[in-house]
Amino acid sequence: MRDPEAIACDALACALAHEPDVRLIGNVTAAEVAALAARSVMTCPACGATAWVNIDCDTCLVCSALVSGEVP
Repeated sequence: MRDPEAIACDALACALAHEPDVRLIGNVTAAEVAALAARSVMTCPACGATAWVNIDCDTCLVCSALVSGEVP
């Protein structure tokens, strides 16, 4: 079985590939899946920095906003 962070990275990539309000799992939106997955990631899969701190990385910026609740 893969480690939880690897699964979270795959779930995050899937969720970020959709519009935020699309329902991916039951009544759960892509934004909600992404926020949940982002909380389990320790290293940004896009830039390799500590998760969500690189202001030059689009993935870090989006996930930082999701984790902090800035994206509805």
